[in-house]
Amino acid sequence: MDKRAKDPETTLKDEIADIIRDRILKGEYYIGEKIKETSISAEMNVSRTPIREAFKQLGEEGLLDYVPNRGCFAKGFTKRDVADIYTVREALEQIAVTWACERITDQQITKLKEQFDLDIDSKKIVQAEPIKSFGAFDVKAKLGYEISGTIHVLVVEG
Repeated sequence: MDKRAKDPETTLKDEIADIIRDRILKGEYYIGEKIKETSISAEMNVSRTPIREAFKQLGEEGLLDYVPNRGCFAKGFTKRDVADIYTVREALEQIAVTWACERITDQQITKLKEQFDLDIDSKKIVQAEPIKSFGAFDVKAKLGYEISGTIHVLVVEG
């Protein structure tokens, strides 16, 4: 837990909440699993107070259920939740593209074409060069995310 060294605004509660949130979202805690303060306290070598605060925050985010006299239970996402999220995302992306098409400038179209060309080139590189190490994968993944992110920004700016 060294996140606070990088960002002095981050509290211990935030750091613990980030760890537990990540575990819930990755499915390390199954839906309905009891998450015990004492176990996390021992694992992270911290008092139970910041854990309780993190639990409260995660409860407000809808990721934990607090049941009085029983404890906190992971909520997570069901398959239906994920399907609903993608349905909403698809609808929002369609609206964004429609608006972008109505507002895009010639300069933005040129940038968008350049980004698509980079995206196609990066896919060819990935297919042509086998990934032999995690570091190579990481570099290629970052390139893909960067190109994809730029494309999304251009669509939104349009």
